[in-house]
Amino acid sequence: NKRYFPVVLSGVEGAYNPHTFTLTLERTIKETLRKAGHNISVNSDFENAIELIENKAPYLQDLIDSTPEIRMMSKNKEEVLKKLRSFDMEFFLALEDALQRKYSVQLSSGDITKWLSEVEAEIRSENIADGLLIFWDEFTSILDTISNGAINLLQKIAELSEKQNIYLYLISHRNPKAYGD
Repeated sequence: NKRYFPVVLSGVEGAYNPHTFTLTLERTIKETLRKAGHNISVNSDFENAIELIENKAPYLQDLIDSTPEIRMMSKNKEEVLKKLRSFDMEFFLALEDALQRKYSVQLSSGDITKWLSEVEAEIRSENIADGLLIFWDEFTSILDTISNGAINLLQKIAELSEKQNIYLYLISHRNPKAYGD
């Protein structure tokens, strides 16, 4: 009698490469947990960026002033934090790129399997559920555009189910003509 915490994604949702795929999974899992009334301590890359901006980024205003793309999206620290708290992926990617180029600061952890394992461990320890069940509907559009790196990432996530209660179901709908005769 295991209970699984369900997370549902649909369509591309901004997942065009391994990096945006990871951010999309993190964002959706965190948002789904919050909507269900659960706030876990495992930080997403968005939340790590918030901590950096709040505590360790005295250069933020200089970055905003000197980076037109960032300046167009936010004028000050409060606007930056608001965009990160709303899981604005376009802004996150622009900020990450600017921080990397100007200060060699990397926002993303880069290891979604480790992150998923930490989330699964916390939802078990907090008695939220016994595992994580991720459904990604309309995955066909991603399969049509996804890179090899993202395919490898899917394989690594799938392999988590061998030792942990993390399951990823990809639902693909194809026109019957796509399968041939």
